Amino acid sequence: MTPEHCRVRIEGQRVLIAVVGDEVLARIHANLLKVGARAVGPSAWLCDGDVSAQRLSEAIGELGEDEVVYLVASGPERIEFGFLVAPKIDGGTIVTP
Repeated sequence: MTPEHCRVRIEGQRVLIAVVGDEVLARIHANLLKVGARAVGPSAWLCDGDVSAQRLSEAIGELGEDEVVYLVASGPERIEFGFLVAPKIDGGTIVTP
């Protein structure tokens, strides 16, 4: 089956998608619920757009080397897309196409 690409915009909401191990997923889930997020899938949450990225980062806590949490928010003119990753001490995170 060929996957389809879909674009989603949820006004005023942030979408978080975690690509992490089971133990980290359980911790993140509990912490995101505390900041007002609600689960919309096994590793996906929605929260109000006024919840800051800093607050979400604190709720997510530490991530391992290969773990990432994608953060999508609707901006005034476009969809903003970012992610939270474990910091790399050898010069920062490098993103390539």
